[in-house]
Amino acid sequence: RFDLTTCIGCDKCARACPVDCIYIDKEKNPHGKGFLVTGFKIDYTKCMFCALCVDPCPVDCIFMGSTYDQSCFSRDGCVIDYAKLPLEVAWGQATLNPTAVYESKKVPLPVWVKPPDPPKPAPAAPAA
Repeated sequence: RFDLTTCIGCDKCARACPVDCIYIDKEKNPHGKGFLVTGFKIDYTKCMFCALCVDPCPVDCIFMGSTYDQSCFSRDGCVIDYAKLPLEVAWGQATLNPTAVYESKKVPLPVWVKPPDPPKPAPAAPAA
């Protein structure tokens, strides 16, 4: 998965890819510094799902999901431009199981919690 809203166009993911399957198109930002990402393509005929592109990203905009099932009728269909996809398609929201999403947001209870230490007895009063 790829989040275009946070990508800064640094090319670190593309440089880390051992099979060169990530292609980034960008242009200078006219309203400030940095770049605007106009294209972010991943060629899934080359990708080996090694996740080496995930760690170098400074803004965490690329993620490895659990869906590795890509199918199409031509090789051109395996090159996906995430910058051209609607955000709900790029993030895979339509394919998520609503029950699994609900369960994943629950905060689990701790398995064991250390009980508090018992209070220490007060010192004995001196005998008179």
